[in-house]
Amino acid sequence: MFQFSPCHGHYHFRDLITYEVHNASGKLVFRGSKQAFCLRDNYKYLDTAPESRGYDCDNQGLTAGWEDVYDRSLDCQWIDVTGIRPGRYTLHARVNGNGRIEESNTRNNRMTVSFTVPNGDW
Repeated sequence: MFQFSPCHGHYHFRDLITYEVHNASGKLVFRGSKQAFCLRDNYKYLDTAPESRGYDCDNQGLTAGWEDVYDRSLDCQWIDVTGIRPGRYTLHARVNGNGRIEESNTRNNRMTVSFTVPNGDW
């Protein structure tokens, strides 16, 4: 379930999120997955959450009510869409689709977001 990341120098949880990019007609044009994750407690998102259990990249996990946040500035944590033609697209993401992490609620494991690839005349 874990893979060593030479980009970050520690182990990551593999295949936690999968992605599909669909064009404006709904046709699948790209499929991928986030490189990997270092599961850690970054921010408490529930006021009722207990104190963090201290999870970090060396002792990985998520305390209930805490979130692990990666932003686009972190190396190797992006989706390469090189070669996708200009136009409107929808990104579909699914978390824990293989069910390797036990959850009490899986209804919030999918999301979609629309985006536009510009024509390059900018």
